[in-house]
Amino acid sequence: MKVEIVKDGIDAGQPGKARYRTVEADGVPMRVRVIDADSPSFAADFQAAFRANVRRIRRDGRALDLAAESAGRSGLPCGPDCGSLPARTGAARVPPMIAAMSRNSGDRCGSSTPTC
Repeated sequence: MKVEIVKDGIDAGQPGKARYRTVEADGVPMRVRVIDADSPSFAADFQAAFRANVRRIRRDGRALDLAAESAGRSGLPCGPDCGSLPARTGAARVPPMIAAMSRNSGDRCGSSTPTC
C-alpha cells in the first residue's frame, strides 16, 4: 500500500439529493439524514451530512448562549430547567445532550450558583 500526499485536498464531488428518515429517540421524533454507503458519491454525501450537523449544533449553541444572556439580564430564575430556555425565546428545540451541557456548565446562565 502506497501513501499518497495530497496538498490541495480531495474533491469529493457533488452530493446526491438528501434523503431523510424519521426515527424516535427517547420518544421524540427526529429527522435523520440517510447516506448510502455503496453510493458513488458517498464521500460527498458524508461530508454534506457532517456539515449540516455542524451547522445545526452551532445554531443550537448560539441559541443557548443568547438564552443564557437574556436570562442573566432579565432576572429569570436559573435552575434545573435552564436547558429549556431557548424554547422560551422561540429558538429551535434543544437536543438533550446540549441541554445537559448547559445545565452542567457553571456560570453559563449568568448566575452565581455552581450548576445552572
